[in-house]
Amino acid sequence: MLVQLKGVNFGYDHRAVLCDVDLTVDRNHRIGIIGVNGAGKTTLLKIITGKLQPDAGQLYVRSGLVTGYMEQNAASSGKQTVYKKAEEVFSAVLAAQDEMRRLETEISATDSHSEKYARLTSEYEKKLNEFTAGDGYGVDAKIKTVLNGMAFGGLYDRVVDTLSGGEKTRLELALLLLAEPELLILDEPTNHLDFKTLYWLENYLATYKGTVIIVSHDRYFLDKTVSEIWEIENTRVVTYKGNYTKYKTLKAERLALMRKEYEKQQLKIAAMTEYAQKNRARASTAKSARGRLKQIENMEMAEKPFEDFSKPRFKFQAGSGAKAVLTVKGLDLYIFDNKLLDNVNFELTKGDRAGVLGENGTGKSTLMERLYSSFGKSEAEIRFGAGVRAGYYDQKNRNLNNGLTVLEQLWAVCPFEDKTTVMAKLGAALLADCADKKVGELSGGQKAKLSLVMLTCDKYGLLILDEPTNHLDLAAREALEDALAEYEGTVLFVSHDRYFLQRTASVLLCVKDGKLNTFKGGFVEYEQLQNGLQDEVAAAAEPVRKKAAPKKAPLSLSKRLAVIEAKIRESEEEEKTLTHKLYTLTHAEYKEAEEINKRLRALKAEEDALLEEWATVSETLDGICARKERQ
Repeated sequence: MLVQLKGVNFGYDHRAVLCDVDLTVDRNHRIGIIGVNGAGKTTLLKIITGKLQPDAGQLYVRSGLVTGYMEQNAASSGKQTVYKKAEEVFSAVLAAQDEMRRLETEISATDSHSEKYARLTSEYEKKLNEFTAGDGYGVDAKIKTVLNGMAFGGLYDRVVDTLSGGEKTRLELALLLLAEPELLILDEPTNHLDFKTLYWLENYLATYKGTVIIVSHDRYFLDKTVSEIWEIENTRVVTYKGNYTKYKTLKAERLALMRKEYEKQQLKIAAMTEYAQKNRARASTAKSARGRLKQIENMEMAEKPFEDFSKPRFKFQAGSGAKAVLTVKGLDLYIFDNKLLDNVNFELTKGDRAGVLGENGTGKSTLMERLYSSFGKSEAEIRFGAGVRAGYYDQKNRNLNNGLTVLEQLWAVCPFEDKTTVMAKLGAALLADCADKKVGELSGGQKAKLSLVMLTCDKYGLLILDEPTNHLDLAAREALEDALAEYEGTVLFVSHDRYFLQRTASVLLCVKDGKLNTFKGGFVEYEQLQNGLQDEVAAAAEPVRKKAAPKKAPLSLSKRLAVIEAKIRESEEEEKTLTHKLYTLTHAEYKEAEEINKRLRALKAEEDALLEEWATVSETLDGICARKERQ
């Protein structure tokens, strides 16, 4: 047991947030915490980490437990480079290495039969033990692995303070991963991560040697990384075994059983009450009637299922217009003098659901803005179908006026509706309580819902949505997915939410290396292609190979990756064996220790070379996939 909560209660300003919470965190648990915005997810994390004290109940933490906690939007800072910042995580072991180097120089200049020599070699042995215990020979490889995985491969020499806000948050996460705490707690770790980095982080956490607790709205990420869900609902925490998808099934089954038991008991109580009322006045049956009432009084009442009314509702109206909704042909996309996309070509017809994919900074949002700004204009590269009207969701909320009240803002886009109708729209989005608030006072999630409600006030043949799921909790995301499934118009959207992509997209527009390529299929098929790499590409290219009848192929790149990984594992095993042997040597066996150290340094150099080759082969495979998409 690492952490245990017993009967924990907590509240703010006389408002209960958590009630009667009983939870246990054990070794190697993989826990995902979910709940609507404001449910108490971050509060629960702060109680577990000791940043908040419960109002009642007990918190037990195992003595000596090392916990790493990344809060939402935490950011690194400093005047050093990214790589030097990462080295600070290993400051103790690197200090031991520096001391070893100093001692080596002093030992080499000292008489081997002197008392000083014996003292120096003894000191050297202590520092060597510190260095090997901290896996000093693997520090450089660890740093490069994590920094590259977190998209800092070309930013080693960047000064931390010059990074963007998102990059600083990613770096903070990278530093926490390098520290490898026994209990790793992450609050919304997928913010600011593109697909490539998300996949890397999922794989990294899958093999993490420790316990992980994650708060996330990324349902796909939860599916890949956790095996237990804690849902905070109505101040209580209910636990479910399994990932997010399994949780959905288990919760539905639990609620159905609770509803059945509750209704069954209520019918029984009603029948017993009716019997008692009819028979308590008659002497012959009064005793029996009192007995029935006593049974009801002593009955263990079944819990009434919690009816969750916190899920908003949206309903988009499709407008009329031509079947050919949007045609883009030969579009070059610039931001100032920098060309982001070259020769963009795609077409959307009525009913299409097109999701735009690509790494951060590749021009996806700029493309959305460019398309919407062309609506109503006559341009050769961008043509909207006759009669098609476009609605736009701006992830930066630039369409909102912070000085207006929420009611005034919504009324401004539907001025001919009466107040009752406008308030009903706010109520459906769970914003009725905010009607008199200034827009500038709203949270990010509330602003997102307000912008979506504004799109329900008119009829649009095309919805252009730029990251609509940002800031939305799980209930709101699912409500948006349901609304888009019912919408009869066309949708073009950018999203990093893979679960949202999986449910919504029927075609994908993939942005990479300045090009936009169309993938005719949904996200599941696309991911299978990407994850399968060489095997899937080979299968897809089978008809071409049959026509070409090539000679016997050389060792495939995917097999070469496997060979490289096997060599890295062999090297790591040899490192462990040699390191263990170092522990058994005495200071008199310093020459053998020097030989082992020499071999360990050689192994490190070999591993660096293997890691570089691994990166090169991986990039080549990525290129093969990209070329295949363009065919």
